[in-house]
Amino acid sequence: MTVKERDDECKELRIQVKFGSEFNRKESFTAWVFSDNQKCSASKLAEAGFYFIGSKTEPDAVQCFLCGKSLDGWEEDDDPWQEHKKHSQNCKFAKLGKPECKLTVNQFLDIQMEVVKNWIIKRYENQKMELVIKQKMLSKLCKS
Repeated sequence: MTVKERDDECKELRIQVKFGSEFNRKESFTAWVFSDNQKCSASKLAEAGFYFIGSKTEPDAVQCFLCGKSLDGWEEDDDPWQEHKKHSQNCKFAKLGKPECKLTVNQFLDIQMEVVKNWIIKRYENQKMELVIKQKMLSKLCKS
């Protein structure tokens, strides 16, 4: 693994940990399409675990800090919690169904540990895939 690849992986973990905070998720919504008095506000999305990843072509794209689910195509009356649960039924944060301020200390710590665990699993799976590819290449070389 190159230094750049390792830095990229660490950057991904730092982003996930950063957006484990509802405050940081809310701050990411610099140009949200709906106002705060609507059901699908930036505050409600941040509360439901989403941070903003939108662009000019997808101005309402968001991603969950924990499960990584990306969603767009929001309507002003969409409920972020319901949409999160509907599209990512295994997300532990969505399953809790409550904002950060209502979590117990144990629930909060469990969620933070889940962030790190998900990152380690993803990293392991990527490394495993790289080894399988290398193994196949070596097998071809040995056969020739």
